[in-house]
Amino acid sequence: MTLGVQQLPYGLAQGDWDSRRDEWADRVLEDLFHYAPNLREHIVQRRVITPLDLEREYGLTGGNIFHGAMFLSQLFSSRPLPELSGYRTPVAGYFLCGAGTHPGGGVMGAPGHNAARAVLAELNGSSSPAMRARRKSRNKGVVDHVMSTDVGRKAGYALVRKSAFRPFAHLASRSPKK
Repeated sequence: MTLGVQQLPYGLAQGDWDSRRDEWADRVLEDLFHYAPNLREHIVQRRVITPLDLEREYGLTGGNIFHGAMFLSQLFSSRPLPELSGYRTPVAGYFLCGAGTHPGGGVMGAPGHNAARAVLAELNGSSSPAMRARRKSRNKGVVDHVMSTDVGRKAGYALVRKSAFRPFAHLASRSPKK
């Protein structure tokens, strides 16, 4: 049996995931035993994976399998941010796909399918006038220049994985105010 409990906080109000992992797993199982009381004596072994483990073992920033919150403010054209919706980025020819883009996580392939359609539209010159205007108006500054090189991309991605740099990554990804 596999239990998937989602939308867990990365940081806890008290303690950390390493010290509270078993306590949390026990609480989840007690809730489950309420509905399946005979299950208790059938559990032979368990492995608990916390958001901290997901970040350490799989490189998922903040331990979030959806690469960001699945709240109303981060769905549809606001996923992952309004400035990055439509699978395009400020870097020409660089597109997003995966759990961080619309329609979100899960093993369905829809984000990749949608991103591929955006790439094809770009290659065919058939993207909408609004999308072409949006791309044209994007800031072409230092971030664009740095991210256009292999070394810059590697350094940039390494930096934004550090929690201290996340606010800067958020600011750098926003469109300039007019």
